[in-house]
Amino acid sequence: MDLDTGSVARDEPSVERLEPHAIVEFHGRHHPVRHGMGVRDHRTPFSVVAPAGPAPGWALTDWVSQIILNAGGPDHYDQWVAAEIPWTDACIRQSFEKFGEIVHSPGYVRGGTPGILSTSDSDGSYPMYTDPPTACMYYMASFAQAFIASKYPDLSAGADYDAFTFPAIDPSHADSVMVGADIVVMLTDTPAARSFMTYLAGPAAQEAWIELGGFTSVNRSVPADSYPDPVARGIAHQLADASVTRFGAGDLMPAAVQRAWWEAMVRYVQDPNTLDSSLDSLTEIAKAAR
Repeated sequence: MDLDTGSVARDEPSVERLEPHAIVEFHGRHHPVRHGMGVRDHRTPFSVVAPAGPAPGWALTDWVSQIILNAGGPDHYDQWVAAEIPWTDACIRQSFEKFGEIVHSPGYVRGGTPGILSTSDSDGSYPMYTDPPTACMYYMASFAQAFIASKYPDLSAGADYDAFTFPAIDPSHADSVMVGADIVVMLTDTPAARSFMTYLAGPAAQEAWIELGGFTSVNRSVPADSYPDPVARGIAHQLADASVTRFGAGDLMPAAVQRAWWEAMVRYVQDPNTLDSSLDSLTEIAKAAR
């Protein structure tokens, strides 16, 4: 699948609703974010979640995917997704370990392991806005803005909260963007279906979705001023200006690999000593699924 943000027409039409991943930070009128703020100020830096349900580890896999893309670059990322390199590869392992440094460091994550495993993706976006805040940042897809706006309608986007790109690990891959998407697929090829798909991919339908919030269009004809606030516009610019765009790794992998990875991430959060066995197992599962 071509995720070039300018590509909306395909031989087999589909319409994509992209969700760039960013980190939401709390500004707040009384609790401003400043450089270096965190554990040493007796404040918890991160809200991290493993939403309960049939796929509890998906939000954790997004962390690792983004780290791999930013550290190893798109070629290494593609090789890993395609099972051309093992999960025990140095870059892959180090990316897991870097994520582990965050979730296993005392005071770094709101609620520690129990908090991660008992918090939904929507609830994970709220701790930055309690009084006082119980976390400062939340790594999640851009749809998190809709959660925030619904729960705290009096907050002003750009003044009370904002989003920034994932911090650079290797500077040469600093502007790499990982996305997720909702995809509409045409199952029956008829002129009417093609006309409807064309409409959905066009500016009018895309702008209607934008008005609902938490949505970033892939259509370059949609003007930036269609987005209702500076946070949404900034996320759209991040996607449009990215030199490298990759779909979230878990959603590109075979279902058996994806499910095993979700489960492995939950185990890793609970016990860092499971990393070696999980990477070995994921390597074998990925080989079998090729």
